[in-house]
Amino acid sequence: MGALILGPSQPAVLVAGGAGEATSNAVRGALGGAVTAMGQTAKVEDVRPLPESDPHGVVPFFLVLGVSISALIYQILASFMVERASLGARVGAMVGFAVLDGLIAGVAVGLVLGFDASFWPLAVVCGALAFAIVAATAALQAAFGRPGIGISALFVVILGAATSGSIVGPDFLPDAFRSLSPVLPSGAALSAVRGALYFDAAGLASPLLVLSGWVVVSVAIVARLGAWRTHRTSARQARLAAA
Repeated sequence: MGALILGPSQPAVLVAGGAGEATSNAVRGALGGAVTAMGQTAKVEDVRPLPESDPHGVVPFFLVLGVSISALIYQILASFMVERASLGARVGAMVGFAVLDGLIAGVAVGLVLGFDASFWPLAVVCGALAFAIVAATAALQAAFGRPGIGISALFVVILGAATSGSIVGPDFLPDAFRSLSPVLPSGAALSAVRGALYFDAAGLASPLLVLSGWVVVSVAIVARLGAWRTHRTSARQARLAAA
């Protein structure tokens, strides 16, 4: 993310540190090198510098990782506590946890670390991420039983963190991982958190749509499998009664 401005005065290289330290350094090096090859010296301007409270841009990744792990732990506990609850009660508990997790994330980063203006966008993004992780884990558990929690930990959380781009950003990932980044919860949330913290809450719509998609599909899977198991149990009981 950057631009090279050429004119009668000194060339200017514009970078955005908020897009990631590695990305801005790469853009600065590439465009600055092009100007040097023309026999000139570029003036570098960071139009979205990283704040003093997060000079290397590590807060978004660790925030997303923390929310993802807390959501996975919640679902592990919920699988024992509300396993036989109705679908409405389970979804209600998911919503309650997601709201609480989002607010805690907003307080921890938005207020404690000085991103006061980002509190509500951050809370919404982190709440959506928590809901997506919890719902996806519940869907995998509904499909595969207890092993579904391990599958979620491996693919949704661990693979999600690996394909998100972590601190360096998705642009430096291998092609396969770069393609997965925007469609997995962690990658989508990381992009949205960067937008909330460093770009005045810009670019949140697409990541939030991805997270909403995970929620809707996952809850639909839980509902469908629950209805199928209830129907199968009722049919078995009816056959036993008839016998």
